[in-house]
Amino acid sequence: MGGSHLKFFVGVAYCRLDLSFARSLKDKRQVVRSLIDRLGKSASLSAAEAGDNDVWKTAVIAVSCVSKSPEMARRTVEGAIAMMEREAEVVDSRSWMFGTDDWEE
Repeated sequence: MGGSHLKFFVGVAYCRLDLSFARSLKDKRQVVRSLIDRLGKSASLSAAEAGDNDVWKTAVIAVSCVSKSPEMARRTVEGAIAMMEREAEVVDSRSWMFGTDDWEE
């Protein structure tokens, strides 16, 4: 299949959000759903709640993207983190970049 000719990059990140204002899981889910919906409007980005699902005061949202360019993957992930920082207090975040050169065939 010629896998050595494929060249793409994957950006992945998560943010742990402080939602201390939430008074119930319903409050939390409204905020998380809204953020995921807005993050997901980008054609090049996927987002999901990835942890602390049953905890009212925190949420973990993970994002990922695939791009032909490492710069575009990085910008997309950084933009998603910046959006979450504007909407809630981010208490922890981490991101990773992988390219096809990072994988063994």
